[in-house]
Amino acid sequence: PDLPFHDPLASRVFESLCGDSSAFSCAELRATAFRTAVVDWLVQHFYARVGPRAVGVGLWSILGTRSHRIGSLPWIDVDAPEVAAFRRELLPERLGWLQIGTCLCNGSWLTAVCGHARRKLLFVLDESILPLRQDALTQFLDDVSRQAQAGSELILAFDAHTPLRPARPLQRSSALELAIPDSSGASTLIRY
Repeated sequence: PDLPFHDPLASRVFESLCGDSSAFSCAELRATAFRTAVVDWLVQHFYARVGPRAVGVGLWSILGTRSHRIGSLPWIDVDAPEVAAFRRELLPERLGWLQIGTCLCNGSWLTAVCGHARRKLLFVLDESILPLRQDALTQFLDDVSRQAQAGSELILAFDAHTPLRPARPLQRSSALELAIPDSSGASTLIRY
């Protein structure tokens, strides 16, 4: 209650799914609310800086409701087809919101989103993307860097426990790296 973040739609969705907030600690709920509020602020700031050519793109938002917290600003959510269908049933329609159901490894959605209108895109990549295979994540980042208009931006909305970090700062090499543990306990380092 003392955080500057309130989302009545998310509360209604959570209740309609019989969610149990007691399954989460107070610290987890506060950290999630804080991170969500910060990302929302970054989204609003992007729209204010870029103006009418700005379009937000939520990637693997799953049950997130950012698309409905930003008012009538243009927003596209991209989720797996089954999740996208569920979101269309669960969330109310609103002017300016488009839900796409596809795999991120299928680059046609990106071509459609980037379009020929030279829109500046803000991609919000949630930590729920991490189960994506290394080659698919690398391909996604390559596709975005090649197709998105200059001035487009990417927000990595991961929590503090996600082992994604800058790779070798101040050196010409991979920009990001992520250590993914395998079943034996060893880690594979993915670099982009």
